[in-house]
Amino acid sequence: MTTWITRSWKRPPNYKGGVETLLRISLASNGELIDTTVIGGSGDTLFNRSAIDAVKRAAPFDEVKQFDEETFEDKFRSITVKFRPER
Repeated sequence: MTTWITRSWKRPPNYKGGVETLLRISLASNGELIDTTVIGGSGDTLFNRSAIDAVKRAAPFDEVKQFDEETFEDKFRSITVKFRPER
């Protein structure tokens, strides 16, 4: 998932690098994005916004369809992702 999010990311104006943000991503069992929020901001509002936008562009996350209901609920219904595009 993080690979698709990173590939979908567009560098915001004046981005200097070296920052990261923590995102909470909520998914439906079909991989559709329900919500994404910043739970550990980078201190850079434009970067945080660009990370949320990248998640939206990367969705749906079809790979979660492979998991049974219990695994999905336990591990993928709501996940935390550390977004750091340089990695």
